[in-house]
Amino acid sequence: WVLLPGTGKLMFFSNYGGSWESYLEDFIAKASEGLTGVWSNTEGYPRTRWLFLDGARDGDRFKRWARRQQVPTLFWYSAYPHLNTTRIRINSRIRRGMASATGNEARDWVSLFGSLQRPQARPAETVGREPAPSPLEELEAGEIQSIFFGPFGALGYGHMLAIRVPEDLPAMQRKAWLDFVIDKTSFGDGVPAGRAMTVAFGPDGLRRLGLEGGVDDDPLDTFPVAFRHGMGNPERSRILDDRGPDGPDKWQWGSAKSPVDAVVICYAREPAALKAEVTAAKRKTTGAGMKIVAELPLVVNREPKKEGVKSQHIGHNGKPERQRAYEHFGFADGVSQPIVRGTSRANKGAAPMHLVAPGEFLFGYRDEHGFYPASPSVQAAQDRIGILSQVRRNRQIPGQPPPPRDFGRNGSFLVVRQFEQHVELFNDYCKHAAAQAARETGDDAVTPRWVAAKMLGRWQDGSSLVRNPDGRPGRGADNDFALGVEDPQGHRCPLGSHIRRSNPRDSLGEDRETQIRIGKRHRILRVGRTYEKQDRSGKVEKGLLFMCLNADIERQYEFIQQTWVSSNSFQGLVAEKDPTIGARDGGGRFSIPSWEKVTMLKDVPQFVTTKGGGYFFMPSRSALRYLISRL
Repeated sequence: WVLLPGTGKLMFFSNYGGSWESYLEDFIAKASEGLTGVWSNTEGYPRTRWLFLDGARDGDRFKRWARRQQVPTLFWYSAYPHLNTTRIRINSRIRRGMASATGNEARDWVSLFGSLQRPQARPAETVGREPAPSPLEELEAGEIQSIFFGPFGALGYGHMLAIRVPEDLPAMQRKAWLDFVIDKTSFGDGVPAGRAMTVAFGPDGLRRLGLEGGVDDDPLDTFPVAFRHGMGNPERSRILDDRGPDGPDKWQWGSAKSPVDAVVICYAREPAALKAEVTAAKRKTTGAGMKIVAELPLVVNREPKKEGVKSQHIGHNGKPERQRAYEHFGFADGVSQPIVRGTSRANKGAAPMHLVAPGEFLFGYRDEHGFYPASPSVQAAQDRIGILSQVRRNRQIPGQPPPPRDFGRNGSFLVVRQFEQHVELFNDYCKHAAAQAARETGDDAVTPRWVAAKMLGRWQDGSSLVRNPDGRPGRGADNDFALGVEDPQGHRCPLGSHIRRSNPRDSLGEDRETQIRIGKRHRILRVGRTYEKQDRSGKVEKGLLFMCLNADIERQYEFIQQTWVSSNSFQGLVAEKDPTIGARDGGGRFSIPSWEKVTMLKDVPQFVTTKGGGYFFMPSRSALRYLISRL
């Protein structure tokens, strides 16, 4: 920190090897008190207590403040452009160690290359159970769209409509469409009987459908930058690694050339019921003067596509599990999910590592740090009949003006991405890589099924490599394992596998409890499902309509994509990305460590291609009523 002479300004310089989000999250999780002690008296800084407390711990507001203070310099310098700070420090230690080591010490040290630092030996039970939520934090289930409580697995048929809302659509037509939407949208905890519908809006969709009168008269000024940008924005593309065949200019929907302002997803138990729901939704949409930009038929695959995988498993309680959904690469889907405190699932003996505060996904509730995240809001004068609640403040201070109205309460951001899965390419590569690995290791147990499991981190039946390393059948899906404690070196579940990257659990540091707490700040609720569609030539495209809910797009979804999934130096690896969903210019690689050696799979192709996507806001029942009241 430098105090600029003759001014009241502090200049801050630092070096960091990682993404902007991971940089600020390290501050929030590991150095918040020191940071707050220095910056607590600067203008606009989040409110503090006793000079050192709160402040940076209020992570969302701290990051918004930090962005406002940034001054772009347009000056870049890097002595090691292909290394991050962690790798630079490791290389320095290697040079010093090799220079001072004896022959035996050097040989023993080299044998550890490719492994991780040994974590502290702490049993999984050392993470205590969180206290029950207070009455104030009881979820207002009737206000929350039902998709938040589960992905409607019992409603096996679905259909997505991507909709464009014209700029000058008459208010009467917009209102008629919203009346239809609020009548059909499903709210509350539980799977609706027979049919369901989910709706979410992009920034222009909200603006054109009644949202106005933000704090500074900009209807979107209280929404975060990532949402206002949209997924197809060049800055978001750099973060998401959307380039080449994944670039927005190649998308079928969601780009600047083919914008989408709203998505409607219909679900039903029977095909005939779904057809009726979709027909009604399309009729209302086009009748209101809106355009359907894209649509996608969705399906729940109940049968696995891999040889040797049974469709029914015996759970850990000795009873048959409900038949699981499978994605097109042949793996059981939806195994690993956070469990939100206050929901019915949280009362069924969930492991503490999976329990997450509702404020990580819904606005109007406290997050993992105990703060209410900054929620999208409107001026109180715009809500004259009092449809919306007041914004909840972390602390009430005498003399404060009345808070604005909370448009975001009980709502969440919905991330949607359409991934085409190249199933034949995936299967062919697993066969080729298995033959290569078998030749190198001399192990006949290396099969295509083994290669696929190593890349994902689970067997096709959902059982983890950590607790079922040999892939014994009938184990069933499990999710309560600890990566850092049970498999610190990745000998069972490789360090670069998909499940390690998407949720590292306790594996990114020595303090297990701290790592789990940090990880809870980067969880997402996945609610997507697979699709199959046939073009006019008869070619069948298979893929995944990925959908997830989160309260902070940058800290949750984008952080996972940039810092873990797309990072080529995750957990000290070199030039590796996620083997299953990572974007690659040419042939990638994937390392599989064992006690004897590291088996390197080469020329890993890109198995998925992004075909479209967007950032949307999924409103509450009251927020929809408010939009209708403005038309």
